Amino acid sequence: MDRVFIDTNILCYTVDAADITKQNFCAKILSKLSRSGTGRISTQSLQEFSNVVIKKLKFPPEVTVEFLSSLIKSFKIYNNKPKNVQEAVRICGRYQLSFWDSLIISAAKASRCKIVYSEDLTDGQIIDGVKIVNPFKLNDL
Repeated sequence: MDRVFIDTNILCYTVDAADITKQNFCAKILSKLSRSGTGRISTQSLQEFSNVVIKKLKFPPEVTVEFLSSLIKSFKIYNNKPKNVQEAVRICGRYQLSFWDSLIISAAKASRCKIVYSEDLTDGQIIDGVKIVNPFKLNDL
């Protein structure tokens, strides 16, 4: 099974009770990727996740730390490096993506992921050899 990079939006849905269907689906995705050892996350995603959980979802810091601990135990975490920032700028210019989305692609490439699960990027698009997959459009999981 190919390595899969997990975008922040998928992580956030697992703790957002506003849409129980998406919450359960994303929890299933994370569980499968964790069990198979194929899921990857970046420090950027952990940072963005923390911001959403604290600011938007209003979870207390202690609960947020518990969520983070679970993610850190379950997935290999890629720590962005200066070269990722440079590459993200190139990707941003080449594909007209936001800098932050480009940084996700750079981290996915550095993690040797062929797929990024994201609801925010264009499903099916291939960016520098990395395919964007909207997991909500998958026929099976």
